[in-house]
Amino acid sequence: MAKRARVVYDVASDGRRWKITAEGGAVRSLHSTKDQAVNTALKVAKQNAPSQLRIHKLDGSIESERRYEEDRFPPHPGARQSREE
Repeated sequence: MAKRARVVYDVASDGRRWKITAEGGAVRSLHSTKDQAVNTALKVAKQNAPSQLRIHKLDGSIESERRYEEDRFPPHPGARQSREE
């Protein structure tokens, strides 16, 4: 099975709002707070593994970086899965 390329997502301010962008600069969403943008970006990055999430400070420098890998042993399609709350 071919390995998918890692997608890089960024959370950064545009001066008025916080935006989530994917590689190439395509804006995925806009948020009024950094916390909202980070929470949304975490979900997107996890769902689209392999991925990398870079969270920027207001000045544009990188505050933190996270990487998510594909599940090497995904559950069997018929298996029951527990839900994380």
